[in-house]
Amino acid sequence: MDKLVQFRIPVMMRFAILTAALAVLVIYIGSAQGEVDLPQDGFDATEMEGLVQEAAEEAARLYDLDGEDAFESITGLAPDKRGHPAFVLNSTTGKIEAYTGNLPMVGSIMGGIFAADRPYDEIIQDMRGGEGTWMTTILANPETRTMQLARVWMTLSDGYVFAAGYYLPDFRVQSLVDQIVSAYNHDRDEAFARINSLADEDVDIFMTAVDLFQVIVADSEDPDRVGSFWFDHFETTRSSSEIVELLFHGGTWVNSIDANPATGIEQIRRSWVHQHDGIVFTAGYFVADSEAKSAVDLALLIYENEPGTAFDRITFHDGNAQDHMRMGKAVYMDVNYPFVINGTTHRMVAHGTNPEFVDECCSEASQETGDLSLDDVI
Repeated sequence: MDKLVQFRIPVMMRFAILTAALAVLVIYIGSAQGEVDLPQDGFDATEMEGLVQEAAEEAARLYDLDGEDAFESITGLAPDKRGHPAFVLNSTTGKIEAYTGNLPMVGSIMGGIFAADRPYDEIIQDMRGGEGTWMTTILANPETRTMQLARVWMTLSDGYVFAAGYYLPDFRVQSLVDQIVSAYNHDRDEAFARINSLADEDVDIFMTAVDLFQVIVADSEDPDRVGSFWFDHFETTRSSSEIVELLFHGGTWVNSIDANPATGIEQIRRSWVHQHDGIVFTAGYFVADSEAKSAVDLALLIYENEPGTAFDRITFHDGNAQDHMRMGKAVYMDVNYPFVINGTTHRMVAHGTNPEFVDECCSEASQETGDLSLDDVI
């Protein structure tokens, strides 16, 4: 069967609608993002982005002191505990010259800079004259070994880009933990009730609160687990004593194998675990879903920034093949590729891997093979 009509998307996967001069439908091949309404005073995005900028500036400072000899020193540094790596790139080729805490990345090409939320030439211009700039793109997350949406601060000097960033799937999870801790500080019982209430909402981040005796006091995936032992439901390569030890030195990331409620398939879940006031708060996402959703999120960003040229940039064709090859098909992978459909005519207007599908109609296929048709979604 043709890729275009392989439309069997599991229930609970969501579609997002872009509204412009023409109605455009972008299909989420990942799971639903969901919204969680919690107090915001426990989380400061400005402070977090300041830490990212400081990491990039420290790499640039080391280069000013030692020149290219600093690349080894930069690679020997460790990212902060929330995972904000700094890196240095050749501004022309995208070759990684240094990467904090990750020597295997050195020498590879960071292709995502050529497939960002705006053309790379514009990003370079934004950095001219010593000014830095933010870029959003798809990058390889070494911790998950998947391609994820990342927000990166970049400066330019001597033909090198000094940068640092954070991965948005991780950022969303960590900020939710910060927010629920803030809610807990306002009203402990209300915070636990809010976590449990998420079981009835269409979200893709799952939260748990556990007391000092490792007994679950709130669970967004299944509130019936409240009162049971946390490690009866949480299988990880780390022991309970090891996790508890790490928590007393700040938060930590933990990978586990769990059944994804949206698909029923066992997948890797990445969870941020944080201890506050004797309560362990966790939030996590399924890694496979984050990779697919990131591909679509970038397509949305490209459309929002440059609606006139977005469909051409998203679609792989001879005119932009060089950029696609330079980025190593970072976004346009065989499994997780974005495509855009006109929400009125149901015609394909952009396709990440197959330009021949553009202008074809897929509504009939969705009516026959999908669990939701385009008409249902709209």
